[in-house]
Amino acid sequence: MEIQILSRKSIKPSTPTPNHLKTHKLSFFDQLAPPAHVPLLFFYPSDGISTSNEKLQKLQQSLSDVLTVFHPQSGRFIKQDLIVDCSDQGVEFFGAKVNLTLDKFLSLCPEKLELLNCFVPWDVGFAFLPTAPMVAIQVSVFECGGLVICVHASHVIADGFTGSMFIQAWATASRLGIGEVVRPCFDLFSLFPPRDIAWEIVNIPPPNFSSPGIGVKVVTRVFLFDAAKIEELKAEVGGSGGERKPSRVEVVISAVWKALILAARARNEGKLRNSVMSLSVNLRGRTALSTPENPSGNFYMSTPIEFAPEQNSTTVPNRHHLLGLVRESIRSSLSTFAELSSGDQVFSAVANFLYQLRKSTLDENVDVHHFASMCGFPLYETDFGWGKPCSVSSVCVPLEMVALMDTKCGTGVEAWVSLDETFMLELVKDPDIRGLNSSSCSPCGEITR
Repeated sequence: MEIQILSRKSIKPSTPTPNHLKTHKLSFFDQLAPPAHVPLLFFYPSDGISTSNEKLQKLQQSLSDVLTVFHPQSGRFIKQDLIVDCSDQGVEFFGAKVNLTLDKFLSLCPEKLELLNCFVPWDVGFAFLPTAPMVAIQVSVFECGGLVICVHASHVIADGFTGSMFIQAWATASRLGIGEVVRPCFDLFSLFPPRDIAWEIVNIPPPNFSSPGIGVKVVTRVFLFDAAKIEELKAEVGGSGGERKPSRVEVVISAVWKALILAARARNEGKLRNSVMSLSVNLRGRTALSTPENPSGNFYMSTPIEFAPEQNSTTVPNRHHLLGLVRESIRSSLSTFAELSSGDQVFSAVANFLYQLRKSTLDENVDVHHFASMCGFPLYETDFGWGKPCSVSSVCVPLEMVALMDTKCGTGVEAWVSLDETFMLELVKDPDIRGLNSSSCSPCGEITR
C-alpha cells in the first residue's frame, strides 16, 4: 500500500483570537495528562456527489471556523508556564492519496492492523514541544473517492470527552454551519489551578513499550465482543437481589482483565500475582462542585482496581468476582468524589489514587494494566455532510494498554489490546478470548509514504 502526501498547510481560525483569550491556563488535570497525541480514524465511503477536492475545501473552511470556538486547539503548549499560547499558530492539515479503494483496504485491514498507522501524521513533533501543534489532521483519499480523516489531538488539552466534542463541533460546522456548534467552556483552571505536584505523582512509570534493545515487542489485536457474546457474559455473571445489571462495558472489562491475569499466571510458573487495573473515569457532573456546562480539557481520574489472590494460589479468578471488584471500586470512588466540594479536596483524592497506582507500578510482583474507554461517545454520529462513517478506529500503539470502542451498531464492544508479543500468545488462549473474531498487527506490513 502506498500513501502519497500531496499537501501540508496550517489552518488558522477564520477570525483572530481576542487578546483576552490568547493565554489558555491549564488545570492540574491537564498537568497530569500524558503529553502525547492520540489519533482517531473516521472512514467514509464516497457519496457520489461531492468531489474529493470539494470535500477537502469544506473540511478546511469548517475547521477554520470551529477553531474560533476551540481556540486552544490552534495554539502551542508552553510546558514551563503550564499554558497554551493561543496566538493562532494553527492546526496542521495534511492531504494525501491512497493507491487502493476503501473496500480493498478494509478487506486487508483485519490481518494488517498496522496499515492503519500510516493514516496518522506522526511527524508533527512530540506533544510536549512548543513547536508541536495541539491538533494535526490528515485526510487520505482512496481511489474510489472514499476517504479517511485522522484527528491527531494532544492529550494535554483534551480527554476523550473534549476530543469527541471537538470532532462533533467540526462536523456540525461542516454540515450545518458554525452557528449550530455547541460551545465549550475552557474554565477548569479557575476550579483546579496547577499545583506544585510531588515528583512521585508526575513520574509514574509508563506502561511497557516496544523496545528492541531489551527484547520487548508490543503488538496490537482487536477482539470483537458482539451483542450475543456480551449477553452470554452477562448471563454468566448474573445479578443478585436488586443490584443493577452489569453494563456491556463492565462485562467486557472483566473478561479482558481475567484473560490478562491468566496470561500473567502462565508467565509466572503457574502462580497468580496481584493485578491492578487503572481505569479512566470521567468526572463531569460527579463532584459536589458547581462546574460550567461542557467543561473542556482533562477532567477524569485514573481509578486503581486491585485483584489480590490468596497466597500461592493458582485458582482461576472468576469473572463474577472481578466484575464485583470493578463495580465496587468505581462506585466507591464516585461516592468519594460526589462529596468533594472544593478543588483542594478533589486534588487530594486524585493524588491519592496516583500514589496508589505508582506504588503498584514500582512493585515487581504486581501486574498493572491500563484501561481506557471511548464507549458512549457519539463517534459514529460524525457527519461532515456526506453521511456517517462506515468505520471508526484506533491504531496500533507501541505501549501496553487496553482501549474499548463501540461497534457501529452500538450493541457490541471492540477491545483494542496492545501487549508484549509473548504475553499476547498466552492471552489468546483464554476461553473467553479464543472464540472471538479478532484482527491483528503483524510485524511486516509494507507501508510507504
